[in-house]
Amino acid sequence: VAMWLAVTLLFGRIYCSSVCPLGIVQDIFSHFRRRNHRHPFHFSQPHNRLRYAILTIVIGGSMVGIGAIPSLLDPYSAFGRMASDLARPVTEFLGGAEVITASWLAILIAVATLALVGWLSFRHGRIICNTICPVGSTLSILSRYSLFHFDIDTDLCINCRKCERACKAECVSMDDHVVDGSRCVACFNCVDACDSGAIRYTHRRKKLSLPL
Repeated sequence: VAMWLAVTLLFGRIYCSSVCPLGIVQDIFSHFRRRNHRHPFHFSQPHNRLRYAILTIVIGGSMVGIGAIPSLLDPYSAFGRMASDLARPVTEFLGGAEVITASWLAILIAVATLALVGWLSFRHGRIICNTICPVGSTLSILSRYSLFHFDIDTDLCINCRKCERACKAECVSMDDHVVDGSRCVACFNCVDACDSGAIRYTHRRKKLSLPL
């Protein structure tokens, strides 16, 4: 935990973009959204009250010994339930087992969870990470102050909004030319989409050559 908190303070939420298994599942679904140019992503306001309320409930549940709440919302636990409850009946069937030991209720819950994650990810990218996930909410508190961050050079920006449409965290605001560091998962999609080189991953803050 200490290591990832330190990494987040230095580089932002790279844990969410490259380590978290549930985040990878979300990326699979959001990839199809990004390929559909008729329905690109766009900037959305953060749901801070909701995500920090959920984080408070999870912390409170952990402190009083109610493990069901953290287990339900923890990304590793959610992914583990989906993977085991969906993979077990398949492996048992392919292995020639006469009886499927997996619970039908568990399978239905896993399918429903996967469908919900898929639908939310396709519609809103990483909204689960930035609204529901307690790990993402915890890291968001630190990532807004991370040493390295994404900065938009307004001297180079041509306001094409390609970066905003590519941002699966929906945290790039071209109206203000800022990237919400608390929700950014450091996926670098905005950098890949920018043809003018206006978005940089840097430890510096851009000073305008001409005032806006």
